[in-house]
Amino acid sequence: MRWIDHLTSELNSHDNLCLVVISRVEGSTPRELGAMMVVSPDGFWGSIGGGMLEHDALYQAKTMLNASPDDRPSGQRFWRDYPLGPSLGQCCGGFVSVLIEQINRTDQSHWQDLAAKQSGFLILPDDAQKPVYWSDQPTGHKELGGGLVLPLTPESVPLYLYGAGHVGRAVIDVTGGLPLDRHWVDTSADRFPDDIPPDVTVISASDPAKIPQYALKGAIHLVMSYSHQIDLEICAEILKQGHHHKIGLIGSATKWARFRSRLKQMGIAEAVIDGIQCPVGLKAISGKEPARVALSVAGQLAEWTYADARASTRNPEDLIPLKRQPS
Repeated sequence: MRWIDHLTSELNSHDNLCLVVISRVEGSTPRELGAMMVVSPDGFWGSIGGGMLEHDALYQAKTMLNASPDDRPSGQRFWRDYPLGPSLGQCCGGFVSVLIEQINRTDQSHWQDLAAKQSGFLILPDDAQKPVYWSDQPTGHKELGGGLVLPLTPESVPLYLYGAGHVGRAVIDVTGGLPLDRHWVDTSADRFPDDIPPDVTVISASDPAKIPQYALKGAIHLVMSYSHQIDLEICAEILKQGHHHKIGLIGSATKWARFRSRLKQMGIAEAVIDGIQCPVGLKAISGKEPARVALSVAGQLAEWTYADARASTRNPEDLIPLKRQPS
């Protein structure tokens, strides 16, 4: 679920909410620019890093939500700066500015209109009196004012997971929080479990080796079907298509040696074959239980998809400055 869909859903049952966002970072910080929470009077969704930073931001948001209208800060939003030192009980050493956006039930139609956009960006203006607006560009509109930029749909990497066996199921279980657009492939519908996360696209294909022809460009492919022959055919087709980002193959050193030999016999260049990582996963996590293998693979995916999130394209000097309070 997109963060804005969660927010508009919460407005159906609450008179007011807060959107809490990391709006500026300097130095070492627990979360990146753009990390957020949706806070209601009785709970919250998301995280800006945990610890005392998150604890105090939640306190500020809930205090505002529970205050009378006359006691709330004026304007749509306000900012609070945090030096991450001894005074906050954290030793990151950096500085964080947190933006707290006030959202009332009377704003519901406006936020529903924003949520109806399937792509683009929301701009939270530096002028606290101006409302959030939508833009098709991350730079916003000059006449409406610059501000913090939040993508409506976070960037994600397409993932094609071939195999709905024990390891495949465990991988699906532990990768829900990663920035992945997950596609799950196997030979028949009855090979999949009954409960599948709503964000996972299930593909039942009698010949899984045909799927790479239609896969999104820049995708990660994880190959772990019930058949070595199917795995080989899938790997060969991915390499032939040549528009993948990464390929991970489950298996032993013996399996990989055989695959390398077979792929070379198919006329695939050795340098291209070297693009497959087998066995896939982090070497530091050993063991053959499905849960351990899945954690190892998830760690590998985290490495392959890691990027510092950036909520604003403006130069740092154009952002609202942090007040460097002593720790």
